[in-house]
Amino acid sequence: MIKLIALDLDGTLVTSDLTISKKNREALKKCTDMGIMISINTGRCAASVIEMIKELDLKGYHVASSGASLVDENLHPCFMKRMPAKIVREVFEVCRDLKIPFIGQTSDTLIKYETSYANFNSIIENKDLFNYIPDMNIDEVSQNTLQITLFLDEDDPRNSLIKNRFGKVLKLRRAGKWYVNIIDNLAGKLTGLKKVMELAGLKREELMAMGDTEVDLGIINFAGTGVAMENSSEKVKTSADFVSIHCEEDGVAYAIERFILNPATRLA
Repeated sequence: MIKLIALDLDGTLVTSDLTISKKNREALKKCTDMGIMISINTGRCAASVIEMIKELDLKGYHVASSGASLVDENLHPCFMKRMPAKIVREVFEVCRDLKIPFIGQTSDTLIKYETSYANFNSIIENKDLFNYIPDMNIDEVSQNTLQITLFLDEDDPRNSLIKNRFGKVLKLRRAGKWYVNIIDNLAGKLTGLKKVMELAGLKREELMAMGDTEVDLGIINFAGTGVAMENSSEKVKTSADFVSIHCEEDGVAYAIERFILNPATRLA
């Protein structure tokens, strides 16, 4: 029986207009009423999801910053894995040299030095979380960075330069066509999820995990029931136990209906 749902946000629960549909909300409410824990598992920083946690009245533990941070429903940190400050500075400097736009992420803010990159305004609902800092290499930033997100198309040749330079010392994961998330080698969405399960005392067969990008592959492969959205890449869909409908068409609610609310349908 499923007792925990690990849920990616953007491209899974959250649609392109940064909202959660009524059907998805209703499905999640039915699950929580049944005593099923809903654990957000996202690349966003913890501060950017606290309102969503409160709005959906979610309890328990939630994974942020692609697994570099674990918080409870009150945003109290339970686990944090920062990247080494020296390597963070190197990433910032290389990205500047290669003219790759990027943001740094701590538990409570998003940090940028570019001021004119249009896509900054499309990746987060609360613009107040953005903090413009001309010198990204100051200790306050470099010593507290949990994740760096590069704005880098999947076909851009600079991907290989970044991978060759940092692929052995940091974990690089593509988060959709336009973004690459960089975290410490000892962090990751699956690492965070395992800590959630340990704290909740649950087994992997009691877990459903839903996602849509390469960042979610670990939790989808690990879960007793791994679900990909229809809008996922072929690699992600091939790894999943089940491919739901598109996130814009209530893919989360559809999977919940099939496996939890009306499980007889999956035998049909």
